[in-house]
Amino acid sequence: MTTIITNSAYLNTANLFYNRPVIGWHSVLGVDNITQQYVGADSRQEPGTVVTNLWNPDTASRWGVGAYSYGVRSITLDNATGASVNYIGLSGLQVAPDIEGHQLYVDVIVYSSPDNATWTQLTSSHLVFDKRYSEALEPIMWYFSNTTTRYWRVYVSVTGSGYFRIGHVKLGRALVLESTVWVGAVSPFLNIETDKVAQLSESGQYRGEVVTRRTRTASLSQHNCNPGFVRNDFKDFMNHVNLLKHPGDGMPGPTGAFFLAFRPIDYPDDICYGWATNQIAPSIEQSRYEISMTYQIDVRAVY
Repeated sequence: MTTIITNSAYLNTANLFYNRPVIGWHSVLGVDNITQQYVGADSRQEPGTVVTNLWNPDTASRWGVGAYSYGVRSITLDNATGASVNYIGLSGLQVAPDIEGHQLYVDVIVYSSPDNATWTQLTSSHLVFDKRYSEALEPIMWYFSNTTTRYWRVYVSVTGSGYFRIGHVKLGRALVLESTVWVGAVSPFLNIETDKVAQLSESGQYRGEVVTRRTRTASLSQHNCNPGFVRNDFKDFMNHVNLLKHPGDGMPGPTGAFFLAFRPIDYPDDICYGWATNQIAPSIEQSRYEISMTYQIDVRAVY
């Protein structure tokens, strides 16, 4: 389940996005900018998980929130540099009841604060997962107007007996591509690659299959791009996926992986978190009157 907590009217405004692909690669968060808070006596943290796992771009190491009956924890994201931000992304999400078949409810609520004291709720309703078995969930992206607000808080409450896990969090500035994708674009939700191994008995009888890996792939192209956009906006994303960025650039978030919202208005659930499999490099298109650029992004994602 993927949820965008916003509204279609906002998505059509000048702030955002006219149904163009949205890439969430940028993050203002360093390791020290993510902290956790304890709320309530019934709250517990999953053993072996630490909040600093949320900075790491991999989704194998997670931060786990749990409850015996009802528990609430929150993470605070500190935009210490005062940079302009307009999205929060969560990936590597998983619900895991202690006992399969026992119901587990999870609510996620987002707040912001200029001073870490007065908090304003951004979401109009809770995001609820009602699960009886362990399951990986789709990434979540929250969009909002450009702001330099310093503090952001994600509350996670768990009702039942089990855990809700988060693999990675970003707070930053979304990259909106110049053109809507049409013909030739492949949504990650329509192209799922599954590696399977067939199980055979000693006599060679078929005994089912085991999935060893399942990934999603997406491909999108952009043509007639403004060279200024490529140089001023897209170049930082290219450096990110090519692992060229470092904290000295003023962008302390980890390199490599990113969120991709394919067509955020028509298909708000088509969000993935993955990495580029091709070398993203623009090429020149020259006509009689102008010079433009084109590039392609091939994405592979596990969520």
